[in-house]
Amino acid sequence: MQAKIYLDVQFLTEWVLNLCVVLLTARIVGTGVRFARAALAAAAGALAHVALLAAGVLSGWHFCGGAMPVLGWLLIPVMTGIAFPGKRGRHRSLADRLQLWITFAAAAFLLSGLLQALHPFWQRMFFRFWLAVFAAYAVLQAGCKLFAAAKHRQMDLCPVRLYIGDTQWRVMALRDTGNRLQDPWLHRPVSILEEGALPFSVEELLGKSLAETLKFHMIPYSSVGCPSGVLTGLVFTRMVIEGTDGEQVIQAPVIGISRGTVSTEKAYQMILHEKFRQ
Repeated sequence: MQAKIYLDVQFLTEWVLNLCVVLLTARIVGTGVRFARAALAAAAGALAHVALLAAGVLSGWHFCGGAMPVLGWLLIPVMTGIAFPGKRGRHRSLADRLQLWITFAAAAFLLSGLLQALHPFWQRMFFRFWLAVFAAYAVLQAGCKLFAAAKHRQMDLCPVRLYIGDTQWRVMALRDTGNRLQDPWLHRPVSILEEGALPFSVEELLGKSLAETLKFHMIPYSSVGCPSGVLTGLVFTRMVIEGTDGEQVIQAPVIGISRGTVSTEKAYQMILHEKFRQ
């Protein structure tokens, strides 16, 4: 008796599982992902899996079993690279890529474990398999949302509206008692904004007619446990901090632009100076 392998069904199965893992990774890391990129990354992983499976069948299964785990690990950087490219064409840092790889592997492990736990209940029937896949995905999604909500409640976050000339946008900010950075030239408190939250790049801002109004300068800083450095300092038109007791308006605030992210969980994009705590 010979077993039949339907490569199209195998591809579809792998594609759905890979798609679930990519979406879970995005949820855990707290970053957005376009569905088209997530679907393409899932398809790349499924195609590689099916190709290796077909090669194993043709060769009599001599190497397929041992090669599958190796292929799985090799596909992690490929799939995360497709699904999570750097912003504005920039390459992600090694630390960001390692975080994505580890999170992707953990999401795959969790999803696989839930499927194994649900295995006795579906009795190998096709429609019950898909039900188990989506049930496992839903459980992990719910867990991620509960974890994110708990983390959010522990943080002192608030919405902030920023203005540069006629341009207005909104970010989430952390009220931080530890930020005591002062501008040594203007002698004013400095709030820190990550560059990715700007509506323009710093280079574009300096090329605009607002460059003189923004008073571009460099702000040196030092932090416990981190190397000293400099931030790009800009004077925005206005900053409005939205709080439960009303709005706090700061005219001509000094903003330090950070090249990296200010929150590893992506929960906020700005760190307010301690002076602006209400």
